[in-house]
Amino acid sequence: MRFRALALSYIIGVSVIALLSAAFVYPQISGRLEQAARARGVVEALRPAVRFVEAMALERGVYNQVLVSKATDAEESR
Repeated sequence: MRFRALALSYIIGVSVIALLSAAFVYPQISGRLEQAARARGVVEALRPAVRFVEAMALERGVYNQVLVSKATDAEESR
C-alpha cells in the first residue's frame, strides 16, 4: 500500500512539474512559430520576384554573349 501511495505521489509531482514547465515554455515556442510563419510568408512572396530576376539575368547574359560573339566575328572579318 505504501508503494502505491509513493508511486502515485511521484506521478502527480512529475505531472505538475511537466504542466508548469509547459505553461512557461509554450508562449516562447508559439512566438517563435509565428515568426517562422511570417518569414515563410515573406519567402513565398519573394519567390516570383527572384525567378523573374534570374530569368532576366540569364536572358541578359545570353544577349551579352551574342553581342560579344558578333563583335568578335566583326573584328575577325576585318
